[in-house]
Amino acid sequence: MDWPVADRNRTIADGLRSQPSDLTFAHLQRVLDDVITVSENDIRAAMREIALRSHLVSEPSGAVALAGYRLAPTPPGPTVTILSGGNVEPAVLARILAA
Repeated sequence: MDWPVADRNRTIADGLRSQPSDLTFAHLQRVLDDVITVSENDIRAAMREIALRSHLVSEPSGAVALAGYRLAPTPPGPTVTILSGGNVEPAVLARILAA
């Protein structure tokens, strides 16, 4: 699905705004079982949790994995999410933490 740039740019998770190539999309169709979508508020809550509980700074795109984990059931046993990137504007981070 090709989303217009204006629609892709509405998210705080700017690192996820790109459109996958046809090759990448075909690969994802073969290896993914499901997709979890998260809201902007879910992303902000995950960023807040990472900062306040782990004392780490994550950019919005890096916090999406935790946001998804909070919404979807996981199989029994340990679960790992990847935290990546710290590129977040200080003013944006301050607003998220103050909420």
